[in-house]
Amino acid sequence: SPNFFAESYASGFSEGPNFLVAASDDSFNFADQDFSVSLWARSSNGGGRWKKMFQRQNGGNVFWQAETDGGGGGIWNIRSGNGQNSEIQTNNIFSGNNSWRHLVFLRDTQTQELRAYVDGELSINPGGTAGSEADVNSLAGGGDFGVGAESNGSNSFPGEIDDLRLYDAALSDEDVLAIYNQGMGDLTESLPFEITKVIKDGDALIITFRTRPGRVYGVDFSYNLKDWEELDDGVEAEDGSDLKEFIDDFSPGQTGQRYYRVRELED
Repeated sequence: SPNFFAESYASGFSEGPNFLVAASDDSFNFADQDFSVSLWARSSNGGGRWKKMFQRQNGGNVFWQAETDGGGGGIWNIRSGNGQNSEIQTNNIFSGNNSWRHLVFLRDTQTQELRAYVDGELSINPGGTAGSEADVNSLAGGGDFGVGAESNGSNSFPGEIDDLRLYDAALSDEDVLAIYNQGMGDLTESLPFEITKVIKDGDALIITFRTRPGRVYGVDFSYNLKDWEELDDGVEAEDGSDLKEFIDDFSPGQTGQRYYRVRELED
């Protein structure tokens, strides 16, 4: 019978070889161009020291990565060879704070600088700056992309990472704030809606999700988390309740994993 998954999860990491890796791909090859990395992260122990949130190593001393600094902050570092290095340090992210934080690290070749953002705001510790973007040559080359550790699995990040995105552009302040707010900002508060329960009942699946009064929702499914098909785009919130049940009937004998997501539709 199918396995069903509510779309509410993050990748958890711990000490040891515990990480995600994407095989070398041209889409990771930013060479001498602008690019940005956006992610949500949290850690219960201050983040550790030299623990990698992500890393793309192109061979030798050519890499780009974000790692923890041992004091609760992060280090955004790009290097194209011996002596061709640029890095900046953020203000505190994780020390004394185990809630979700939104982080953006980017390279801007127009202004010749690296930038880092925490929860929608620029966050750079001047004392942790080394070199400049102009010192770094092309980052071209092949190499795996590791999430939650180095690309070979070393120095794994003690915490959780979610919604990591790569952009082939240097995000503006407005772009960063928009991504933060679309992720619903401060995730220490209750989410406006989420899938709370998924139950298989005979040849049907009952999906329960949280709603807001007067809102309309769309429910989609996917077999691979990439290609989504719409089931219903007119699911209305129930009066007097913040929960809504949606029933999906599927064919007997259907096999394979089936994923679901719920979207709050715009007015």
